[in-house]
Amino acid sequence: MAEARTRIFTFTDDFVFKYIFGREHQERLLMRLLNALLHREGRGQIVDLEILNPFNPKETATAKASVVDVKARDGHGRRYLIEVQVKSRPDQVARSLFYLARLFADQLGDGEGYEDLCPATAITLTGFRLFRHHHRVQSRFRLLEAEQGFELSDLLEVHYIELPKVADFLVRHHPPSHASGWPPDDPHALPWGTLTRFEKWLYTLRYGKRLAGSGPVPPALTQEEGIAMAIDELQKINADRELRQLLEQQEKERRELNSSRFNPRKAYQVGKREGLQQGLQQGLQQGLQQGLQQGLQQGLAQIIRQLVASGMPPVEVAERLSLPLDKVLGSLESPP
Repeated sequence: MAEARTRIFTFTDDFVFKYIFGREHQERLLMRLLNALLHREGRGQIVDLEILNPFNPKETATAKASVVDVKARDGHGRRYLIEVQVKSRPDQVARSLFYLARLFADQLGDGEGYEDLCPATAITLTGFRLFRHHHRVQSRFRLLEAEQGFELSDLLEVHYIELPKVADFLVRHHPPSHASGWPPDDPHALPWGTLTRFEKWLYTLRYGKRLAGSGPVPPALTQEEGIAMAIDELQKINADRELRQLLEQQEKERRELNSSRFNPRKAYQVGKREGLQQGLQQGLQQGLQQGLQQGLQQGLAQIIRQLVASGMPPVEVAERLSLPLDKVLGSLESPP
């Protein structure tokens, strides 16, 4: 019987992405990525960066799946949020705007005025085609007047980078010199000498599975500032057995949480089963009927807390579970 192939983690595995770019002391690597994806050049580049929510693998090992994004602030106070979203979500745009708005609003402390607000930028790397009506690999949105198109403010900006479009993007910008063309996923055929910094980072993020292996990495990538470091980190992750186990466990919990989030009825049934189990155990000591009822309530409360922790507003949780809003809020206030 053939042995099962060892899974290769890539940059599009969200926990891997945060491990590489969101850990403490990874500011310089994150800074180089942001400068490339935001096309910052010269004096406009980010030169000083602080990660606001550093990723701690040890804490992650004992925590349930959490929101996997990287938040940072540069030396001018500008805020950045970058995340990977592999599977299509019906609420992707609304989710992006919600987290951008929260990132923007959270910068004001007590007594600070609105004039102290700094720009906030959200970047989402998608593993699916979000905008099927055009071929652009990167879409940027800002606040514009609907009729005349002039800008209201530069304080809010959203970027989507659609990784499945990378191959077509490279072909369009670097057309083959002969009729047979060239496969953009073949590193020996790419016109590396003409690729920009942005395009090299796109290739790196899109084809991490190829780069994570033991084969040679194209010199044009290793010579690009930051890319060699990112590839080295990716290779280390795939070679570290303990870290792989941690990432596999976290990914499993995240999949289960997302599955419940998009199927509230399933989430309720899962909570109901867990509640019954807890209720049966408690019923041995306090009486079966009382234990069952308490277990059901605990199971439902657990699901409510998980949904809110994943980013769903309490109002939406109440609507999807057909519960009164005060019951949802009460579950959040009660101890786990």
